[in-house]
Amino acid sequence: MSFESLDRKIWKMWKQGKSLTGIVNDIAEYTHWSRYMALVHVVRYLHKKKKIRFTIKQLRKAFEQTTGDFDPEDEEGSWAFLLEKAEIS
Repeated sequence: MSFESLDRKIWKMWKQGKSLTGIVNDIAEYTHWSRYMALVHVVRYLHKKKKIRFTIKQLRKAFEQTTGDFDPEDEEGSWAFLLEKAEIS
């Protein structure tokens, strides 16, 4: 699997109207990544490459749905990492 084929898969699901959380779940299953790492990749790809704008509310909802098992101490750093990698401020 190449990143190009993975990105095409993400873009296809996005164009089909699949939710951000739904795409993340599919990508995590497909790649065997954690749901959090899939979220980081999906958001970064859609935001940086395809210029999709997400609100903080959308990102927070997807983050909470994909990282529900995080320790509270880890959550703040993980949220900041997501925003940094996606270059969203």
